[in-house]
Amino acid sequence: WRETRAKLRGIVDSKYFNRGIMMAILVNTVSMGIEHHEQPEELTNILEICNVVFTSMFALEMILKLAAFGLFDYLRNPYNIFDSIIVIISIWEIVGQADGGLSVLRT
Repeated sequence: WRETRAKLRGIVDSKYFNRGIMMAILVNTVSMGIEHHEQPEELTNILEICNVVFTSMFALEMILKLAAFGLFDYLRNPYNIFDSIIVIISIWEIVGQADGGLSVLRT
């Protein structure tokens, strides 16, 4: 397990991993920014798919970091705490939409 954890730490600490996450954040921000009132149904469907894809990516990032650092080391970084809150709220939002509930973050 230590060897796997060390490899995971090497991955999540790499500049390529972090650049990939930053690009995903940028593209996600753009996708949220193009949402507008009375938009076509097709655009709404595409943006909902994008939301699920990006939330899945960020959840995977969180899981990989938790596995690499362990819970306590993961929580020592305030950015990880912030990211975790956003991921949990986003998952909650997606589950709520699937149940016919109202959107929490996207209106």
